[in-house]
Amino acid sequence: MPSTPSSPDEKNSLRLRVTAKADQPFLDLPRALLKASFLFANHPGRAIHAYDLLLAQMDVLTVLAEVVDSSVSCSEIVEKTLITKAASPASSIDSRPAA
Repeated sequence: MPSTPSSPDEKNSLRLRVTAKADQPFLDLPRALLKASFLFANHPGRAIHAYDLLLAQMDVLTVLAEVVDSSVSCSEIVEKTLITKAASPASSIDSRPAA
């Protein structure tokens, strides 16, 4: 449920001043999704804790576990992962000639 400003300070908040009026009802959705992902990932007993993995490592292992055939390129892994993508060396790895 979207929050509605109740106090004068909240009505003048930076959050509401920099957001288009049409987008204001949706401001709470990304925050709720992010909170849910943290709660899910940090739940005790998850494999990520049992094997002392980072979220990015678990993401890559999940992609590898879902691969049907035995070969997958680095760029395919990058496409399928949910982690944030920065400049990836995957394209240069895949384009190298076979040794």
